[in-house]
Amino acid sequence: MGLEIEHHLKKKVRKLEKREILLHNLVKIGISKLRDFHTEHRVEIVGLLEQEKAQFKSMHDLIGERVKQFVEKRLYACDLLQTEVKVDDIECRDVHITMDSNSSAVLEQEERHLLDRNLNVALQKKIKELQRNLRQKHCPWDET
Repeated sequence: MGLEIEHHLKKKVRKLEKREILLHNLVKIGISKLRDFHTEHRVEIVGLLEQEKAQFKSMHDLIGERVKQFVEKRLYACDLLQTEVKVDDIECRDVHITMDSNSSAVLEQEERHLLDRNLNVALQKKIKELQRNLRQKHCPWDET
């Protein structure tokens, strides 16, 4: 009877050892698949971020160029106005030029402020959109 119990127990041990090896291999395969999944999506996300970075840089450069053109046009217009104004009294002319250049500077500052604010709003919207897309991609069960 003792020999039967010993054989039975050895058989159970072998069965448990095989099961342990099988489970260990399944865990290894699962971890490997998770690593592959992570790598694939990381590369995809980095690519998307690089695209968006390039797009933001392009928008920033375009806005900078437009601001520069606007300022140049305003300065040119101010130069034209100053050359057209021919007043005999030097003091009146100085006051007029000073007021005109001050108002021009204020307009430039306001325009820059508006452009910066519009750029910031556009960037915030794009960031929220990207975050939403990332959440949908990686957490499809999350409906927020």
